Amino acid sequence: MRHRRICTPIHHQFHRQPASKGKDQERQCVRFLTTAIPGPKSAAQISSNEELAAIVHQFAPGVDYAFGYGSGVFRQQPSSPLIYQTNKGKSDADEIATTSPGMIDIILAVNDPLSWHKRNMERHYDHYSTLARWGGPHFVTQLQVNFGAKVYFHPFVNMSLNMPRTQSNHPNIIQREIKYGVVSTKDLIQDLLHWDYLYLAGRMHKPIVSIELTSTDGADGTNMERIDAPATKHDMRYEVEVAQRINLLSAVSASLLLQPPTSTQLIPTSQLYNTIASLSYTGDFRMQTGAEDPNKIKKLVETPGMIERWDDVYSETLVNMQKLGLLNVVANSDSPHVADTSRCLEISLMERSVRKELVKNLPVRLQKHSDRIVGTNESIESIRNGGMVLRQELANIVSPAAKSQSIKGFITAGVGKSWKYALAKFAKGRLRK
Repeated sequence: MRHRRICTPIHHQFHRQPASKGKDQERQCVRFLTTAIPGPKSAAQISSNEELAAIVHQFAPGVDYAFGYGSGVFRQQPSSPLIYQTNKGKSDADEIATTSPGMIDIILAVNDPLSWHKRNMERHYDHYSTLARWGGPHFVTQLQVNFGAKVYFHPFVNMSLNMPRTQSNHPNIIQREIKYGVVSTKDLIQDLLHWDYLYLAGRMHKPIVSIELTSTDGADGTNMERIDAPATKHDMRYEVEVAQRINLLSAVSASLLLQPPTSTQLIPTSQLYNTIASLSYTGDFRMQTGAEDPNKIKKLVETPGMIERWDDVYSETLVNMQKLGLLNVVANSDSPHVADTSRCLEISLMERSVRKELVKNLPVRLQKHSDRIVGTNESIESIRNGGMVLRQELANIVSPAAKSQSIKGFITAGVGKSWKYALAKFAKGRLRK
């Protein structure tokens, strides 16, 4: 397969101009090619876009970008009908529909953490631990931006959501348990571009649901408060989305470099997605100690309906990489696996020149090890050793961030909630065996 020359991206600068279209597109650096945005709710999505937006609108103003993820947003096990229970003791106007999709995970990127926490404490004082309430917004902000992976989590928060009117013209009030994390928008962008922690960047390697932040009418017909100014929202959301495109291309490139070397390279897209899903767990002590579900990666990719979500995320990146001659996207009708029947990637990973081009798409901190990752020759041993180097460097990023963020949770969430959260994780991991 012939490979055209790919221009070398500038990694230490953040370019805000999107890739141009048409013939000019092939002259753009790979790291700035566009990536498809996931479409409407799929079979795998169990929390609707409307629910997620209703949750975010209950928080303080100043959110630049928000997304939902995890097992409360996407089904990560075989399909089972959601059970809706109606409180018959209430009047129609007070009807409460309770569903249990699991705890919904949401990340809020805010422009000014101190200002945001001040307002959020006024609205949701009970979301904060005793120590956080005692320390106040300044203490909370310092914990957020100076420790761990620069995210402040609130787990096990119960919310009542007013959903759109039913046919009986009465609002539906549904109960949701959520965990929300708060991050500075600039810190989110930094992690997406440079993989400083591979914490939120790793979460955004996987399918997510970008949450609409524009003002909408509430269930009672009143206008909900805008949670951000239009100029700020469009400006910062655009920067996050461009950084995310770079993040996704880095994920594809790293995952291709981690594939086992063979003389004939034909990689099912599902195999690539499994590798991508594993990047942010490389060296994570929670996987090693049984504090995470050992089947988590498999569920993230192979649960019915999820492979389509992965395709939504990565299709355009792969097509653009094909246009630049780095790989070919081909049909895979011969595969016995149902999940693999759509597409495969044909790429000559044995060629040193191909591996060099892939390394150029990694964050700068990984490019510093490019000679060892690429290898000295085109032997299987050299390529395998390069993959081991890359995996170790990924672990050097993930391991300290995962440990420090977990320790930070005992302060931000409080001992009680942290212990409850840890037990829930162990129940999915070691205790489930």
